Amino acid sequence: MLTTPVLQPVPVADLSALERVLPVLGGTVTEVLERHLGERLRTVILEQRTNLCSEPIPLLDLQVDSPVLERHVLLRGETTSTPVLYAESRIALAHLDEYVKEGLFATDQPIGRLIREHRMETFRELLASERASFPHLARVFGLAPRTPLLARTYRVSSGGRPVMLIAEWFAC
Repeated sequence: MLTTPVLQPVPVADLSALERVLPVLGGTVTEVLERHLGERLRTVILEQRTNLCSEPIPLLDLQVDSPVLERHVLLRGETTSTPVLYAESRIALAHLDEYVKEGLFATDQPIGRLIREHRMETFRELLASERASFPHLARVFGLAPRTPLLARTYRVSSGGRPVMLIAEWFAC
């Protein structure tokens, strides 16, 4: 189940330069993180399954029994194996470009790379952003349970239809 962070404003003075930019970044975050870290990132798919919606998902314009792909991934440094980003996605399969859909099932590419590679035009809408403790996710990054993580949730639309809900947590 996609966990949507609750909005709790963080004073700008308390954020690093990267933390100020990541929540509002409209493009794929993978390339920005790679430049920031100086190494290529690889995707580790922790879980990926297709389900039928048991209840409507209004943010994706999905009704009961609509197919939805749920995907949990971790981006790690290719050289250092350092975990950098954990993401949970819900993807409306019926609304998705066929080439991107095929890439999600056939490769371990990050969603943003697949979108760019297949030139899928998208609009990203930030729904929530915060820095808070997520004890169950801090362990994924090898951090103490109360270590604050930067989190954002956004919706991706294409052709005027909502396609994806993505929640991301960063160890910045």
